[in-house]
Amino acid sequence: MDTAALLTQCDRLAALAGRRLTLGTANPAAEARARQLRDHLDGFVRPRVADIDAPLLVLILGPTGAGKSSLLNTIAGAEVSKAGVLRPTTKDAVVYASESDAQRILASGRLGAIAKDRLRLAAAPASADGVAVIDAPDIDSVERDNRELADVLVEISDLCVFVTTATRYADLVPWEVLRRVRERGLPLVVVLNRVPAEEEDRAAVVADARRLFAEAGGRGAKEATELIAIDEGDVDPSVSGLARDKARPLLDRIARLAAEADERRAVAAQALAGALRGLAPLAHSIADDLEH
Repeated sequence: MDTAALLTQCDRLAALAGRRLTLGTANPAAEARARQLRDHLDGFVRPRVADIDAPLLVLILGPTGAGKSSLLNTIAGAEVSKAGVLRPTTKDAVVYASESDAQRILASGRLGAIAKDRLRLAAAPASADGVAVIDAPDIDSVERDNRELADVLVEISDLCVFVTTATRYADLVPWEVLRRVRERGLPLVVVLNRVPAEEEDRAAVVADARRLFAEAGGRGAKEATELIAIDEGDVDPSVSGLARDKARPLLDRIARLAAEADERRAVAAQALAGALRGLAPLAHSIADDLEH
């Protein structure tokens, strides 16, 4: 990877996005594409090209009430993100990271597109060095600012953990956001929450969800999306979280990433490769916008 050449190309693409953004809001969709490219370059591509070994950003994403905050609490083993019936419970980006990782991430500029009052840091132990987990606002929030913040977080992350439920996994809005996750080649893990405990119903729901996610991956998908099913009622009230034994595959993966620099580098490289592949179509769309 020629770092200098990639950074030069990033500068050219950023200039393209900047030109479109100076034209104002006559075409909101075109402006949104330019803003998306700018946020993606500044929040992910540039910093990741400059430092492939920087901490991974693992994004917890999903619709209202799916259990995103509960999952972060499970990962932390403590209530670090408020979970409850009031919607939306998460209005800011909750960043669970060790002190050294938090300092490194803030210094890198990856969170630069997010207002400081929309960031909340939750302290992780030093043993979590190398992996920061972010709880995003609802992607289908009734509040526009929350949806826009979730969109920005998609652009800056290395791995997406998409949390949905047995009754919500086919909803339209989440799939529109997942389309962008696929476009930028972001590694994806799906947590299917509140699955019926009855064996036949459980099997049917999990099979249908796997089918939909496989179809969403398209013909170019190299591997099946990892799907973790958690049954209805599998919770840990002591931390306002999900049952740790049911979330074990994800917990183990995060622990391995924290422990193994080579595994972190592989995920970062996969996310960067996907991001680079996705730059050309987005840049071409913006160039077309400038011509019309």
